[in-house]
Amino acid sequence: VVPNENKRTTEWSHIAHPLAQLIGYMIDNKQRHGSLTSATRTYFVFLEGNAENMSVQVSEPYFVGEPTYLRAWSYITSLGAAQKGKFVAPSGWLKTTSDKQTPQPSPESTGSQSRKRTTTKHNSMGQSSKKPNNCASTGASLELMHVPFKDLKIGAEIGFGRNGSVFQVQWENQKFALKQFDLSKGGFDAFHNELAAYARLQDAWSRLVPEPMFVSESPSGAIRYLGLELGRDPSGDDYFTTEWSSVLNSLKTEYGMRLPDSIHSNGLIITKDGQDHLVAIDLEDWSAVSD
Repeated sequence: VVPNENKRTTEWSHIAHPLAQLIGYMIDNKQRHGSLTSATRTYFVFLEGNAENMSVQVSEPYFVGEPTYLRAWSYITSLGAAQKGKFVAPSGWLKTTSDKQTPQPSPESTGSQSRKRTTTKHNSMGQSSKKPNNCASTGASLELMHVPFKDLKIGAEIGFGRNGSVFQVQWENQKFALKQFDLSKGGFDAFHNELAAYARLQDAWSRLVPEPMFVSESPSGAIRYLGLELGRDPSGDDYFTTEWSSVLNSLKTEYGMRLPDSIHSNGLIITKDGQDHLVAIDLEDWSAVSD
């Protein structure tokens, strides 16, 4: 999980970085018990010993909905509350958090009072603004319903994006793909770049890219979500190779968009009006052909 040639690997982004960040917070606050949680599962972490003899123990995953899920949370919380004895950090430890209190944002700056019934408007340059629901889309912008996270029923993990996981989700009795953007790992730019791509490709929805359906965010605001038309994995190597080249060529010639060379055959099948279309699903690092 060590970065390769100073480049972040998938393992580093999904495992090493969040775990190291959690351990840093635990040591800073002299807490032996912690938890690393996502929308679908939780890992519990325990720091055993002191100083250079300190070791890290990580539990098996507890999945949301398991009969023992809440019981495990209650047990670990009680252990943390009852913690006694000395806590000695490893020598040379550099404090990772500030002693200063973080100022609380006002409702006006967060938009929390209007979040439930607004759409988010994104232009093709990645900028955004909130507008009322009755606003219509234009050729240069993208307006999506903002869905409260509590209204989403998160299902199985169905893939990995470049900045987080992709889940199957149910909203208003319909199934969608839910793409995750972790703001602590560069997800803010990735989120807005991807929305800018969909704004640029509106007449290619369900043909070259899936149709974006809504946006959401975690209760903490640290993770953004993009709800997308749900597709399926392609089958048939010959068909895929031929069609994928066609998708990349259409994005380049029709819309002036280039996807990174590192994105190889990253697509899904979308069925629209009885026809199957291979679509590109990883757009956050696109660039203009003239760039």
